[in-house]
Amino acid sequence: MADPGRTGVYFPSSSQASLLKDMDLAIDVQTKLKIICCIPHMNPRKMSMTHAALTTLLDLASKDADDWVETIADMYRDITSTGVIIPVSTNKDSHFAKTLDDLTKCFQRHLEAGNLKLTPEGHNIASTSVNKV
Repeated sequence: MADPGRTGVYFPSSSQASLLKDMDLAIDVQTKLKIICCIPHMNPRKMSMTHAALTTLLDLASKDADDWVETIADMYRDITSTGVIIPVSTNKDSHFAKTLDDLTKCFQRHLEAGNLKLTPEGHNIASTSVNKV
């Protein structure tokens, strides 16, 4: 008997994924993000078994109208073959890329003004190797 607290993950086959594209189903953004964000948590064996379907799914998501769905799919573009998430967006016009660029410029201004300070030892969230200047 299956554990009632656990649910299985179903990924459409390549042909089913193309049908989803053709039918242009209106799936809300949160559901799309939940589907995409579960991919890194998959068992490597299951990921290799569903490689074609996952690749099709990420390809569809990378062309989505929602910027966050498109950005997350872009970052996961190689996860099915390499198992690695690439935290860089290839679309420089995306909201994510623009926000990251603005944040970098803001930090640069504060760094040049001498306003950036490290937290006292023991209060760091990141490891000490990250906080060394």
